[in-house]
Order: sequence, then C-alpha cells, then structure tokens
Amino acid sequence: MGSWLLGRLPAFVLTLLLASFLVYVVTVRLPGDPALALFRARYGDAVTPVPEQVEAIRREAGFDRPLPLQYGRWLGAALRGDFGRSYTLKRQVMPMLLERLPVTLVLSAGSVALALLLSIPLAVVAGRWRVPRRIVFTLTQGGISVPEYFLALVLVLVFAVRLRVFPVAGWGSVPAAVLPLATLAAYPCAVFTRLILTGVDENLRTDWARTARAKGLSENVLRFRHILPHALLPVVSLVGVAMSGALSSALVAEVIFAIPGVSRLLFDAIQHRDIPVVQACLVVQVSLAVLANTLADLSLRQLNPMLKVTDTAGHGQ
Repeated sequence: MGSWLLGRLPAFVLTLLLASFLVYVVTVRLPGDPALALFRARYGDAVTPVPEQVEAIRREAGFDRPLPLQYGRWLGAALRGDFGRSYTLKRQVMPMLLERLPVTLVLSAGSVALALLLSIPLAVVAGRWRVPRRIVFTLTQGGISVPEYFLALVLVLVFAVRLRVFPVAGWGSVPAAVLPLATLAAYPCAVFTRLILTGVDENLRTDWARTARAKGLSENVLRFRHILPHALLPVVSLVGVAMSGALSSALVAEVIFAIPGVSRLLFDAIQHRDIPVVQACLVVQVSLAVLANTLADLSLRQLNPMLKVTDTAGHGQ
C-alpha cells in the first residue's frame, strides 16, 4: 500500500497544480477588469472609478505583472492557506471556507452513502423477482434521466409544499436534510443499482455458481454470501467518481434548498465577481474530488486481493 501511495503522489500533486493553474487563469481572465471589481468592492458602486486609483489597485494586487508571476505569487499564498480577502464580505476567505466546508462534505458524502444503502436492497429485490425488477428498472431509468434541478423542484413541490412533510429550505436538522440528500442520491443510486444487478446476473451464470448449486448450496447463501460481495467491487471503484459528482452537484441542492455550504458561497461569489472566493472554492472542490478518487482506489485495492498481488508484482519488478 505504501509503494502504491508513493507511486500515486506525483500524479496527485501534478493534477492539483494543473487544476489550480486553470482555476487562476480562468478567474482572472473573465470578462471585466479585476482591478475595477476590486475598486468597486472597496468604495462601492456609487463611487465613480478614477483611472489613477484603478491603476494603483492593479499594481497593489499584482494584476499588472505577467501571468506566470501572478500565478506563482497566488500559489505561494494559497499553499500557506491564504486565499486573500473577499471583495464583498470583507473577510478572509479561508475562515469562511472552513465554516462552510463541513456542510458540503456532509451533504456530498451523505448522499453517496444513502445511494449505497438504497442500491444494495433494490438490486437484491430486483434480482430475485420479475415484477420488482421492472419497477426498479423504471425507477433507475428515471434517476439517471431526470436532471437534479428538476428533481429538486418536484420534491419541494410534492413533499414540502403539498404534503408539508419536510421543510422547503434550510439546514441543521434531519427533516431539512432529507430532500437535499434525496436529490443528490438519486443519480448515483440508479447507477449503483444497475451495476450491482448486472454483476449479480453475470456471476449467477458462471461455472462456479452452477457448481455451487449442484453441491446443494441454497440460492440465498449463494447470492448474499458469495455473489453479492463480488458484484459490489465495481461499485467501490465508482464511489470516488460519485463523490466528485456529488461535490459538483451540491451547487444545485445548496442553491435551491438555501444550504450554507461551499457551493452556495461559490454561487454568490460568481454573481458578485468575488475572485478570491471563486478561486478558493474551486481549488478546494477540485482537491476534494481528487482525494475522493484516490481513497476509492485505495479501498478497492484493500478489498480486491488480485490488485494487491498485481501491485506487489509490479513493485518487485
């Protein structure tokens, strides 16, 4: 495991550096003058910009320097945890991120966990009986096809407005978390269910499954003790991808349900062209996505002995 982690470290660092460079270039090259945006944040929209003052701010912020030097200065500060000061909120960006990051992590990780918990029984039921199988296939097709923002609005209309079972918006209680988690869990749950069901069907047709039946092994023991663990391995490899998707899709849930997370902070910052906040939010989300994929690969290697053997053989060579 240690050699595998060391082998992945250069790719991990290179991915983060490339992502941070793209984030910086895109944000500073957005339409509009960043120095002018900083001027308006300091003095307000009512004050007429003075060219001399704008130029002074440009020099102070380093916007007049070549792009590589600007990026190097920004990266050095970011590695120290300093993403600057918010133009609109007048606060350091890093403390704001740390305040909101747990909310987004709970929302994203909770939705993936909920998808896993629901997909296993759904796949088991669909694999055993024909009528539930058709129902599950219909539900999973809807989970894959329906956009998250549309699903969120439907859930609000039905369960919050009509039935009044859950609150329309908010965060901090179990009822308030149900609809956002359901919104983000629908797509990964559908994908996981289809993947588990396909894996179970394929394993049931193998020679070793026929041999187990011939030796008198019951269908339930065969499915739950021997086949289901094998069918779950591909799902583990997709957990990192699902977590990355949940982090990006959290924007929909946090905006519609008024959840005070990192994605909502990013949404507000984009609207006000608050460049330091946009940069910090994007870098943090990309870092979390890369970390989630790395942890998923590590978990898969711990669960699959064949991958351990392959890694050991490759290291020995």
